[in-house]
Amino acid sequence: MGWADPFLDLTWEEGRADFQVAQQGDCLVGWDGYVYRCPDGLRLRPSDLLAGYQAEGVEFFRRLGGSFVLFIYDGRRCQLTLASDRLASRPLFYARCSGEVVFSTHIRAVLIHPGVSRQWDERSVVEFLRFTMILGERTLYRDISLLPPASVMTVTPEGGRIEPYWTFRFDECWDLFGEEYAKGLAERFVQAVRRLMPEDGAVGLMLSGGLDSRMIAASLLYLGMPLTVVTFGGFENDEVRLAHRVAQVAGFPFRFLRRKPEYYLPLLQQAVRLSNGLYVFYHAHMLDQGPALRDAGLDTLIHGWGLDLLFSGSYLPRRRVHHFPGRSFLLLCLQALRSEEDIVQNLLQRLSLPTDSLVARLPTRQWQPKFQDWPRQVVSEWVSLSGEYAQSPYNRYEWVLVRQFSKFRSFLYPLSVRWLVRERCPLYDPDLLEWYLRMPPHLRFASRAYGRALACLNPALARLPYSRLGCSILAPPLWQNVSYVLLPTIQRVRLGVRRIRGLHRDYPAETFDSYPRPDLLLRQASFRALLEKELRGGPLADGGVINPPVMQEMVRCHMEGRASYGDHLSALLSLHLWLSDAEG
Repeated sequence: MGWADPFLDLTWEEGRADFQVAQQGDCLVGWDGYVYRCPDGLRLRPSDLLAGYQAEGVEFFRRLGGSFVLFIYDGRRCQLTLASDRLASRPLFYARCSGEVVFSTHIRAVLIHPGVSRQWDERSVVEFLRFTMILGERTLYRDISLLPPASVMTVTPEGGRIEPYWTFRFDECWDLFGEEYAKGLAERFVQAVRRLMPEDGAVGLMLSGGLDSRMIAASLLYLGMPLTVVTFGGFENDEVRLAHRVAQVAGFPFRFLRRKPEYYLPLLQQAVRLSNGLYVFYHAHMLDQGPALRDAGLDTLIHGWGLDLLFSGSYLPRRRVHHFPGRSFLLLCLQALRSEEDIVQNLLQRLSLPTDSLVARLPTRQWQPKFQDWPRQVVSEWVSLSGEYAQSPYNRYEWVLVRQFSKFRSFLYPLSVRWLVRERCPLYDPDLLEWYLRMPPHLRFASRAYGRALACLNPALARLPYSRLGCSILAPPLWQNVSYVLLPTIQRVRLGVRRIRGLHRDYPAETFDSYPRPDLLLRQASFRALLEKELRGGPLADGGVINPPVMQEMVRCHMEGRASYGDHLSALLSLHLWLSDAEG
């Protein structure tokens, strides 16, 4: 879509299910996603959005909920307004060049503009190869940025400014009892699910073996809104069987979306293009499920991606117990964070890919200091900034992660959903986010309040096993710890037995859930040929970033089973294909 104006060059991706645009007199109004007004949950039309903004200004956006990125262009005043939701769940790329602003929901549309430089952002390249994600609002390109969460950018011929309309700040008064937090979470979760339901079309729920989709199912039952649930996978693994049990207990129709053995390789190029150069390809789990969803008659899909980060405490540091030299296991106990350095160190352990002597030689001599120093430097900067928004070290730790919500390495999964159908998630509800910011870390950790909230809504669903524990979330803490510690060993034994019996040989990368293990995925013969062909050189080698012989040695070691470089090679392949395609 183009808008002729001497000041503004407007580029926006059209043809998607959640895109709306309308002209109101001298104004052009549009958004990608879905928007509702709080607290009544009223769905807004473009005219409502324009009237609210003209009457209240930036303050109007505080009353909006949902997943959206929107624009308002006032032709009479020659003023452009761009706004993101509270988590920036719909990435919006923009660049300023020669008195113009170019923006789009896809970075390629911005790169097309002749005034936008394609010069790489060196720190972003390092972060992608070390973290498989890029922190903050930076992209691979120095001149292109992302609109921050909960922000409004106003641009006029005289200049532009970005200002927040809401601040992601923890409320650490903690004045309620545990059961009150759980009950409040259940109430707000039900309200969030009610608000996100579309006014028309057939709706499905993406169901897994975890708590997030189960909470959505419990909320739908509470609201009396039955629907079809779907689960994907190559075969009926543990997660698929558990999802089927959840659907049976809930009384929902169940559909299994079976994937072909060679699922990810044919989707590789499309996944890389959809990634905008920000994500690794193997998280695009839904890209080939369009026909299956159409066969099921679904045009809207609800999922629970990202809820575990907030309400299960999935990324909070766990205590590690060392029992033999080189051997350890994790407990369902919080790791002590006594200083800012502890926060930095634990975040680096969480975000960084493992480094050995071969990986350390991957950057060229010129780039080695950057690979060694920049990751700690950028994480330290974020931890220092977190002190303005939280006091608890656990809240500061989690603030850094949640602040990167739409940059998370697995965010390509919801992007692949919205590429096919209308995508919905309760996480984007303002009241649910505010409740998260009020909850103490020890109640978020290990789903302690989350499990009680599920039991408030539907005890039968809460009693079913939780895939990450191997037992019910309502089991006593001691039994949860025993099950959590033993589960990896039990799974390894079962996997060995499965291989001996020759079961599911066509799906070597899937183990007990429906998400591929990159180490196993890249050892498939088809990927081996691709890696050996593509990772001989390319833009990263030509740009003097990496040593091609070291990269080729990593491929050989990985394929021969002498080392596991699945995540490293996936990042190298994704970045190589993106740069080759976008700049070729």
